Parts: sequence; structure tokens; C-alpha cells
Amino acid sequence: MQLLLRSKMNNQTLAFVLRPKPGPALDACYLAHNNKFLRDNRTPPPFSREATPSTVVGDEDEVFGKQEAHFTLGQILKDGFISFGSDPKRNHFLLLDGEELKKPENRHRPKLVSREHFTIAFNEKGDLVLHSSPNAPAIGVTYNGQLAEKENRRKGLSYTLLPRYQIEIVIHYGFVFQVRVEELDSNKLRSEIRRARIHDVSKLPRIPNLNLDSQLTTAADSAVLTRQKPLYIQEKEIGKGQYGIVYIARNVHTGHRYAKKVAYPNKSLLDEIGVLQTVSHVSGI
Repeated sequence: MQLLLRSKMNNQTLAFVLRPKPGPALDACYLAHNNKFLRDNRTPPPFSREATPSTVVGDEDEVFGKQEAHFTLGQILKDGFISFGSDPKRNHFLLLDGEELKKPENRHRPKLVSREHFTIAFNEKGDLVLHSSPNAPAIGVTYNGQLAEKENRRKGLSYTLLPRYQIEIVIHYGFVFQVRVEELDSNKLRSEIRRARIHDVSKLPRIPNLNLDSQLTTAADSAVLTRQKPLYIQEKEIGKGQYGIVYIARNVHTGHRYAKKVAYPNKSLLDEIGVLQTVSHVSGI
């Protein structure tokens, strides 16, 4: 079940921005259903390169246009989530015109987008989380270019959308949104989510198969909904040893951080492996 939240924060506070790659993603932005999310394209604000360093060689605007879809705190907290898919009756943002697909001339087009493809919501920690539907085609989420390989596209998983990262949602080859997550006051946001109240939950819309519950969070606890192998991204280096380099690694589904040791090539690790097998720590993978 979903939550309706009574917000005491500024409803116009920007939570995240989608920037479409020219092609199907840009076409989706211009669907009439999505007009309320589009910003005025005549005076585009700069897309922060410092906050989200580009992994694309050349100018970002050559890859991603200047059109943007803006999603505010109030829009998310109103229903507890923002939903994306092809059904205009079930989604806030349309990825594809479902009515167009019903026309005879389009019936053989590949089904790239499901009626309910994914949602974006806050968890109780104040993190923005994307939940992909297990019944939708697999999607990819990349972080500064990491996890871009096709085998990392999954279905039925949740992804923490992190500020200060260049994140891309890959719905299909060529159907890509770049995501900028705003840094909000986490203490105020968490307090607001804790004050969430359930208003006649039985009448609220439910998004099937995402296992969202009615606790103090608008987003399901990620990575517990599937037995798929979790995905990690590598962050900064924190130390070096005789056999390798130690980095911070982050589980993108839960947002938790761990220590990850990357071995030097052609080094015998049997002795160190033996030692590490005797060590157990909450921050070690």
C-alpha cells in the first residue's frame, strides 16, 4: 500500500531532474500528459558539471538536450511516489503513449515499456529510491559510468539515487534519462517522512509487484525483494596494502557502504585470503 503525506516543507522544493537523451526519452517529455513536469526551456539553468561530473567525451548538450523534467518535493509527497509507465491512468509520468501502441500500425512494435515500469520515492532515511517492476523489461542504472554493462540491467530491483553522481536510467538502448538528484536537508526530510500519516489506505492506488508497504517510508526496503546478486559501485580509495588497494564500495540497492579490497595483478593472495576468512565485520563484503 502507498502513503499520502502531509508536507510542512516547501512543496516547490526541487527533488530531482530528468534530462532526456534525444530519441524516445525526449519524445516522452513532450507528451501532453507530462507537461506539468517540464520547465521553461527558454531560460535553461546550467546542468551542474561539478555536482555530476560527465563521463561522456565532449559537451553534455551534444548527448543530452537542454529540455528537463522537474519533480518537486510536493509532487512526490502528494501520493508518496512518482510512477513511470505507459498507462496514463496509472502513472504520473508517461514513458510512452499507450494509446498509440493500440493502433493497428503499431501493434508489432517491440514492447520496451510496461504499463507500470518503475516508481521513484523516498525511503525513511530521506534517500530517493527507484523501484523497477519485476514484470517490466529490465532496466539499467549507471553511476558515473559504472554498471553500464548490459548484464547489469535488472528487473524487480531498487536503486538508491545518490546526489553528486551522474546517474543515467537506461530503459532500453537509446532510451535514456540522465538524473540529477538535489541535495535536500536530510534532517528536515526525515522528520517529514516520520510524520507521514495513512489516510484511508484501502482507497489508495497500489502498484502491483513492488511489495511497497505502509510503514514510515514511501519506498520499499530495497534489495530484499529479490534473490538477484546485488550491484556495487566503487568509490574513493582509503588505503593500500601489500596485496592490493582498499576502496569504499557502495551497495546501490541499500545505499550501505563497505570496504572492498582490489588485489594487485599476479600476486599470491592465499595467505591474505586465509587471514581475511577469519575476519568478520559489518563493513566488509
